[in-house]
Amino acid sequence: MVSLSDMTVKKFRHPSKLDLGHKKFEIVQQSLKKESLYGCVEFSKSKITIDPNMSPEDYRSTLLHEICHVGLDLFGLGDDDEMPSFGNEYITAVTSNMMVLLAGLNPELFSFIFSPTNSRHAPVEGHESPRPSRKSDCPKSGH
Repeated sequence: MVSLSDMTVKKFRHPSKLDLGHKKFEIVQQSLKKESLYGCVEFSKSKITIDPNMSPEDYRSTLLHEICHVGLDLFGLGDDDEMPSFGNEYITAVTSNMMVLLAGLNPELFSFIFSPTNSRHAPVEGHESPRPSRKSDCPKSGH
């Protein structure tokens, strides 16, 4: 039996795909309460899932966090177990190149992430439900 609190209501309006140039990741708004997550990337399914039951600021931050997982994986920095030591300059170069690439391929999505709360990308009205703190990262199998 599915409880009403576990049902997903799409509350944020933004593009439903993240374009990487050579492939696209689907962006899904779905409750992750049972998994105790805010967001998750399933690389094998090219899918980003974000729980919409949070404040607009937290939602945008979580969406960007998961996009960064995808982008870092794209640049060969995806698996923590295989991560070598890098200096600040290398990480900064990879991160800035990743953000320029992804923002250029996804201008509407990044406009949503970096827009003020009261913009045209505001959440759908009537679905504010604060939640206690939970883990913000996916288990090792998904990122």
